Amino acid sequence: MAFSGLQRGLTAPVRGWRRSLRFRTVVMSILLTTLLSVVLGVTLYQNIGERLLRQRVDLAVAESSLAVGRGQAQFDALERSDASTLYATATDVVRESSSPGEDLSRRVALVRSLENTEGLAPVERPYADVNQAPHALRAALQEDPEHLQSMVTTAHDPDGGMSPVVLVGARVEIPGVGPHDMLFFHSLGAEQRTLDIVRSSFALGGLGLTLIAGLVTMVITHAVLDPLSRVSTTAREIAAGQLGRRTGMRGHDELARLGRAVDTMADVTERQIVELQDLSQLQQRFVSDVSHELRTPLTTIRMAAEVLHMQRDDFSSASARSAELLHGEVERFEQLLGDLLEISRQDAGQVELHREPVDLADLATRVVDGCRPLAGQNGVELRMDLPTDPAESTAEVEGRRVERILRNLVTNAIDHAEGQPVVIRVVGDADGVAVAVADSGIGLTPEQRERVFDRFWRADPARTRSAGGTGLGLSICEADAREHGGWLQVQSEPGEGAVFRLSLPRRAGERLIASALPLPAPHPGDDEAARRVEEKR
Repeated sequence: MAFSGLQRGLTAPVRGWRRSLRFRTVVMSILLTTLLSVVLGVTLYQNIGERLLRQRVDLAVAESSLAVGRGQAQFDALERSDASTLYATATDVVRESSSPGEDLSRRVALVRSLENTEGLAPVERPYADVNQAPHALRAALQEDPEHLQSMVTTAHDPDGGMSPVVLVGARVEIPGVGPHDMLFFHSLGAEQRTLDIVRSSFALGGLGLTLIAGLVTMVITHAVLDPLSRVSTTAREIAAGQLGRRTGMRGHDELARLGRAVDTMADVTERQIVELQDLSQLQQRFVSDVSHELRTPLTTIRMAAEVLHMQRDDFSSASARSAELLHGEVERFEQLLGDLLEISRQDAGQVELHREPVDLADLATRVVDGCRPLAGQNGVELRMDLPTDPAESTAEVEGRRVERILRNLVTNAIDHAEGQPVVIRVVGDADGVAVAVADSGIGLTPEQRERVFDRFWRADPARTRSAGGTGLGLSICEADAREHGGWLQVQSEPGEGAVFRLSLPRRAGERLIASALPLPAPHPGDDEAARRVEEKR
């Protein structure tokens, strides 16, 4: 639980780091300023500490030297050398050499040297315990009694703890009892307090510097990134279709020039899109008008072609053949007009679906039965794999349009099957129904897969088609599938045939997330197909 809480806590900063240049800039500025403050503070703190310590050691040695000189003079001036006189004098020397009153900055002790076994008993001021003097210092005095010896160590303080001190040792000669060591405990409390103040000042200064750096960075990034954000927002709005959006930026700097360049580009793009829309509408209207206008003469031509076709047995062989060709081309022309009218309605957004519950398995059976004569002419076997429960394959669709999709897919599969079987499979799940039509023919290359739903495009224009065609069938099928909220996909490899899969939502108005029938790669994924449907709505 704690780990999941930590993950949730890190989600927002990680998302901000990935998505926001401003956030990254401010965080990096704060981190670099903090690092610089820490490095500079530590370096200065160490230098100040070392300098204070050197000064305190030099001062401690100088004060100790003066005190030793005064003490040695007192011992040399004694006229009597009895034990009580010597001890009293030693006590006076220790007291006078220590700090006066309650000041414990310098405490002194007098103890016989290491090589002296008959000297005076130790004389100590409070918190000047000779037992805390390191043996190394006293050994150094034994080796070099002519010079003062010093070191930094720790000793008891009035608070009951241990605090750092400068310990200075010096040799004095006491008449009649031999050499003794004077030990000076110089407190480093003042220097430690100074270092504490320096450390606090550096910490507060570093924190203030970091905050100032963060604020300055925020101001700078605001001044720089806000215009860029405005440009980015305007570009996204234009891409979303709001062609009238502009940055409205003024000025003469680089960002203002960028904003004006985007506005100029948007003006040019808007004009071109409007021109293309006008041209597209003109084209759609032309196709629709021409298609409608050709209906009347086509009807007359079809009636005449029907009469000639029915009486072809009374003609010569050449005339009979011409009548058959005329009849076939009139049918193809009529199909082309129908496809053009359907395309124009789809482009104009005038398609209205009349949905009702339809059993797609039953619909596929009717389509297959209607295509069996064509399959027989091409030596192609049609196989079906259908669910046993009609409820599994029932969806709310417009039966006429879905039947047109399936008929196009089956006739295309027959035409490209190369005499191999064609398999039609229907599968349903809780969200939708899918129909797959698979052949084992010549297949499609990756480039052909990308264009298979383009208008008037054919994989092989020179190929002889047994069922005719206008080059609009798959484009209309793909648009019909999209109108239903589903999609039409193809999977194919050269020499391995092709699988066309129609996926439809089970209920009207529902968004299809995934197909009920897996389609082997390579093909556009279900999420990509769903995204395309949403974009084209």
